[in-house]
Parts: sequence; structure tokens; C-alpha cells
Amino acid sequence: MFKQQMKGFLCGIIVTVLLFSMVFAAPVTKTLKVVMNNINMQINGKAVKSDIIVYNDIPYAPIKTVSEALGKQFTWDVKTYAVTIKDKAMAPVPKPAPAPVPKPIDKISSRSNPANINETIFVTTSTYDKTVFESAITILEIIRGNSAWETIYNRNKYNEPAPDGYEYILAKIKVKLNKSSVKDLQFQVSDYDFTLVSSTGVDYERKSVVVPSPELNAKLYEGGESEGWVVFTVKTTDKYPLIAFGRDYSGKGGVWYRAYNPDTPTQNQTTTINPIVDTSNTTILNPSKSQTPLTTYDDLKNFLNNNYATLETVIGKTNFTFEITENTKSFEPSDYWIRVKYDYNFFGGAMSNIKYTDEQKNLLRQQLKGHQESLARAVIAAMPTKKFYGGYYDSWYKYPTLKVDLQTRYYYSWTNYDQPDMSGDINQIYNKAKPSQFRWYSLIDNTL
Repeated sequence: MFKQQMKGFLCGIIVTVLLFSMVFAAPVTKTLKVVMNNINMQINGKAVKSDIIVYNDIPYAPIKTVSEALGKQFTWDVKTYAVTIKDKAMAPVPKPAPAPVPKPIDKISSRSNPANINETIFVTTSTYDKTVFESAITILEIIRGNSAWETIYNRNKYNEPAPDGYEYILAKIKVKLNKSSVKDLQFQVSDYDFTLVSSTGVDYERKSVVVPSPELNAKLYEGGESEGWVVFTVKTTDKYPLIAFGRDYSGKGGVWYRAYNPDTPTQNQTTTINPIVDTSNTTILNPSKSQTPLTTYDDLKNFLNNNYATLETVIGKTNFTFEITENTKSFEPSDYWIRVKYDYNFFGGAMSNIKYTDEQKNLLRQQLKGHQESLARAVIAAMPTKKFYGGYYDSWYKYPTLKVDLQTRYYYSWTNYDQPDMSGDINQIYNKAKPSQFRWYSLIDNTL
């Protein structure tokens, strides 16, 4: 048998030292006769070249070769005759570099020194209950003129073109609430927190349209962010309008942005400006139609009659009257209850009228909601220390002659105060309710 093996192998005599590591014992040497050949060795499917010996029909390969082929760490201590085989130490996984945090703009953003479209402005604001919000705001994109109108029309074909001499501006704004002094307090922001101001210093009126998706209208907790479109109308001759956010009731303060690209100030109105940066925000309610504070009941009534008594809608003009109750009771939370009395045909009547399409009805809902929110934010900004409860309201007796079975309808109700704890002394409810920011209060609303 040995001679047959000799035909296929190279014969040789190798002196192999068998090492036995024993305590208090010297190594023992032994001379063996072995066969060395070119045995094909594969480890995990990969060919490994090495000198292999065959002794008593058993192949022997170097421990070092096998260990390294298996991805193990091999060490040989010649002094102690010790072989060690162990897993290789895993290289530490490098941690990803933290995302760069945009630095605050060094300059102060103001009407005389507005930020560019691609600049992030960090803002610190507070509500009337002393809650402090830290956020950042960036205008992501501006679209003006024909391009803006095409986007608005594609959103809803019942959207109306801008009035003669005006055109639309679409601004995409991203919002992130970085920090709130009151943990888990929800922060609300919408398109009505931003105002377009002309290059001559006049606030533009807002036109009611169905805003392209996504619309800027978010409720954020700390760390939350959102972005969406805001729609403005601007005179076609006004090349340098500004966007203001966070002004006080007198129009002071806030942060300001250019609503145009400074590199192309005389751009054709179909141009799209598309710079992108990170963003964030906070809410301070700004006056949309009032630049002077209101101090009395009569001031408030006149302001509403002069600015919010009519509304042009997709199905025509509708009129409103205002019933305002000034609170004198310690068990009521608000200072004023503003009941916006409406024409039924523009509410329930319109919704059941078969001559209007579903698209017209949806747009009418949006226009009525926008009118109510614009009204609410304007009075809150003009009377910042007062608490309001308002909304569309109507009531009638089902049997008017007998004055029984009173029917009431509420739509798009809102407040600007935190709901007080109703437990305890009922005469402390007014003091417990603190002025805050605009929020919808739909608890008892009817569905339009």
C-alpha cells in the first residue's frame, strides 16, 4: 500500500517535532516518517495553498494556515510552547458624523434688513402665559405670477384668479420647533401667521383660495417639523415685497424675509425661485387687518363691522352681523364672546342645494373657515390681553310663537386661552383661564 501511495506523491522524510506543553515536563521529540503531497485543501469553498503532510492516512495542515483561513487570530509562544487561537477583535464601528446644525444668521432680520430666501433665522418667542418657544424659519421656495396661478388653479378649478393689477405668490415654508419651555405643549402654526408686506410698507389683504397641498397648517411638539405652502396676492408692479412673521399687535418686531430673489429683482413673473434650506418656526399672532390696538367694546364691534361684515365666495357675496357679549362673571373664562351671525343659505342651505357641485361646496367651506380664522387672529392681535370665544353662530325657536324648542348651530368655533380646570371654586374659572394662542374649539360644533 505504501508503494502505491508513492506513485502519486513525493516521498520524503520530515522530522516533525510534536510539542506537548506539560507542567514541569520538558518537550518530547520524536522522529516520524510522513508523506508530503499537494493535497487540494478548501476552507469555506475557498482554495488554500499550504504544505500538508499525511501520517497514518490522516492529513495534517499547519495550524496557522487553517486559523487564518477561518478568520481567527493565531499566536505561537515559542517560550512556553503555547498555541492560541481566538476570534479576531472587531474593529470599532465608526459613529456617523452628526448632521451639521445650521448656524443662526448673524444679522438681525428686520424690515430694513430682511433675510434672503435661503437663510435660516432662529427665533425665540413667547405666548401670553410666558411659554417660550425656540424655533427656526426658512422660506424654501417662492413661485410668482403665471406659475403660481397655474398651481393654484390645478389644486381647485373653482379658485379665482387674482384681482386686476394683482398676481399670486406661493411661498413654501418649513417649520421646526426646536424647544419649548413647557414640555409636551403643542405648538400651532398656519399660513395666517405670515403676512405679505408691500415694498412701500402696506400689508396685503389675503384672498381666500384652496391652498395647494401641502398647506402650512401644523400642530407641533418639541422636535417636530412641517412644511407647506402659503398663498399671497401682490401688485404686479411690486417687485420687492417682504414676508413678515411674529410681529406684535402694533406691527413691530418679528422676522422678515424677501419674497423675491435678490439676484433677479426684476424677474419675469413666471419665474420660479427654488432655493432650499432647513427651517422651523414659532407662533406670535399678527394682525392681518388692524395696525392699531383696540381697547373697548365699541372699538371691537366697529372693527369687525368695518372689516369682516362681507365675504366674496365661490357662490357669491354673503353678509355677516356680529353679536358680542362682554363678560362680567368670574365663572366664565373669556372676556368676549363673538357670535358671527350668518346667512343660512351660505351654510346648511348651500350644502343641500343641488345646483352646487361638491367642489364648489368644499371651496365654500374653506372660504368660510379662512374668513373666521382671519377674523379671530386679527382681534387677538389687536387685543392681546383679552380672552375670546368666537365662531359662526345662529339660533332660533322651532316653535317661535310659543318660544320653545330652541335650536342652535355652531361652526368653526375658536378660542385663544387654555381651558381652565373646572374643579374647585367656580368663581376662580376666569382667573384660571390664561390668554394663549389661536386654536380651533370644535367641541360643540356642527358639521358643515
